[in-house]
Amino acid sequence: MNITKHALKKGIDLYFIRDEKFKTYMASVLFHRPLNREGASKGALLAQVLRCGNELHPSAKEIDVALEELYGASLYCSSGKRGEEQVIRVAMEAVCDAFLPAPAFDKAMELLFAAAFKGNNRGSVEQEKKNLIDRIRGQINDKRYYASLRLNEIMFDGRPYGINSIGYEEDVEKITPDDLFGFYDEVINTSAMSIIFTGNFDEAAAMAAAKKAVEALPEREAGHTLAEITGGAGEVRRVTEHLDVTQGKLAMGLYTGIAHNDPLIYAQMVMNGLYGGSVNSKLFNNVRERLSLCYYASSRADRMMGVMTVSSGIEFQNFDAAYNEIMAQLQAMKDGDFSDEEIDVIKKEICNSFRSRVDAVEALEDYYTTQILLGSDVSIEETIENIENVTREQIKEAAGRVALDTVYFLAGKEEA
Repeated sequence: MNITKHALKKGIDLYFIRDEKFKTYMASVLFHRPLNREGASKGALLAQVLRCGNELHPSAKEIDVALEELYGASLYCSSGKRGEEQVIRVAMEAVCDAFLPAPAFDKAMELLFAAAFKGNNRGSVEQEKKNLIDRIRGQINDKRYYASLRLNEIMFDGRPYGINSIGYEEDVEKITPDDLFGFYDEVINTSAMSIIFTGNFDEAAAMAAAKKAVEALPEREAGHTLAEITGGAGEVRRVTEHLDVTQGKLAMGLYTGIAHNDPLIYAQMVMNGLYGGSVNSKLFNNVRERLSLCYYASSRADRMMGVMTVSSGIEFQNFDAAYNEIMAQLQAMKDGDFSDEEIDVIKKEICNSFRSRVDAVEALEDYYTTQILLGSDVSIEETIENIENVTREQIKEAAGRVALDTVYFLAGKEEA
C-alpha cells in the first residue's frame, strides 16, 4: 500500500492512502509548526475550542447532532508533538457513501473543513481553559506518565522536545480569546499543512473538497521541523525527586545515535524489542520475572529523536539493584548475548504490529503521517521486509551506539 501526494498550493499538500477493504474513511487536516512553549499551550487550548463550535455549527451540541445525521461520524481535534514539531489536527472518520442509504460525503467535508478553518466559539474559551488546566494538573496523578514527562523535561532542557505538549498552567491562564484567535489566524494562514484521506473514499470527490477548502488560503513556507539527532551531553545526569508515592518510578533516557534515515534504523527497532519493547524482552524476563526487582520494566524508542527510554516501577530500596540490572541487560545487547530464536520472536511481534496497522484507518494514517514528517516514502510492506532482513550483526551494532544520558528517580517523601 502506497501514499500519493498532490500539491494544492505551496506549503499545502494533499495525500491519499486508499484501500477499498474499509467501510470507512478518515479525513484529516494537519497544521505543522515548530514546537515552542507558547504554541504548546495555545495549540492545546485551540484544539479543545475548535471542537466547541464553528460558523456552520455554532456549538458542540450542534456539531454532535450533525455527526449523528452523518450516520454516526466522529470528529477529533488535538494538538501534540512529533519530534520537535507541533501538529494541530482536526479529523473526521465517517462511513463511505457506498455503504450508506444516501450520500453524506459532501456534508461530512463541510463539517470537517468548517471545524478546521472556521472555528468561532469565543464563548467557550474560558471553560476550555479550565478544562485544559485540569488536564495539566492531572498529569501528576499517573506517576508512571509523570516520571516519563519529567525525564523528558530534564533530558531535553532547552530543546523543543522537552516542552510539555499540552502546555503549562501559568501560560494557559494568561490566554485571552483575542490571543487564542490571533494564534488561530496565524495557524491557518502560515502553517505548513497536510490534508490526508485514508481508507475507502472517492479520490475525485476528495480532491474537489480539499481544493475548495483551501481556495482562499495563502501560500506558505513548505517543509517540516526535523530534530537534530545528537548524542549525550557527556556526564550522565541524575535527578531524584520526592513525592507522596508508595512505589518508586525509575525513568532512564538514552541516545540511540541512529537517525531515521540511517540504514540501522530497522536494526534499532529490533534491538529495542529485544531489550525492553516486548514481554519477550530482556528487561521483562530478567529484571521483572527472574530477579523480581520491579513491577514493570520496558523500553520504547522514538526514531524521530534518536532516543530510547526505559520505564520501571520499583520498591525504593531496589533502586541500585534494578538500575544495575537494567544496565547489565543493555551491555548484554552490546555483547550480542541473545539467541537467533529470540530475534525471530521479536521480529514476528514487530512485523505483526505493523501488519495490524493496515486494518484500522487511524493507525494507517498515523504510520504515514510519520513518514510525511520524515520525508520518507517507505511503505508498511517495505518496513516489514526491512525488519525481516535485519541481521544479528546489525542488532549488535545498533546496541553498541546506545548511550545513557539521564536517570530520573521519583521516590517517596520518607526517602528524602
